[in-house]
Amino acid sequence: MAAFHKARPRDISLEIPVMEHEGVLTYYQFNEPALNGFSKSLSDSRDGKGGYHITSATEIRGLPLHDILNRYLPENMEIDFLSVDVEGLDLEVLRSNDWSRYRPKVVMAELLESSLSNMSENPVYDLMEKNGYQLFAKSMNTAFFLSDEFLALRSIQAA
Repeated sequence: MAAFHKARPRDISLEIPVMEHEGVLTYYQFNEPALNGFSKSLSDSRDGKGGYHITSATEIRGLPLHDILNRYLPENMEIDFLSVDVEGLDLEVLRSNDWSRYRPKVVMAELLESSLSNMSENPVYDLMEKNGYQLFAKSMNTAFFLSDEFLALRSIQAA
């Protein structure tokens, strides 16, 4: 985090797990940091495979996204881009937002094992659609959703 603060001193940087309800999560750390995460089932499935293994597990207090934004987002600041990539817990993070109050223009979420043909069956897709977001683009494991308001603004600007 020290290096991050040095490179981006104006950013608000927090080390707080995001979860649906306030509580404690276990953070699983691997010998390959790209595999670190909070999902016990995903961590267990990766442990001991391909030379990777869990090196430690630490309990950390987490908060819902709407609580974090209530506390740390400066007043009158809009969120342009929200990126969620939390190794299998994306739905929980997205559920923890107050979509009536915090409406990022673009939301990027990791959707493991999904394809365009089965997106309508994905709970993240369903949640985003119910909260006024449309699927805009999809890559291998990532989906990009645009808010209805941002789509409308883009349509006006294009006209």
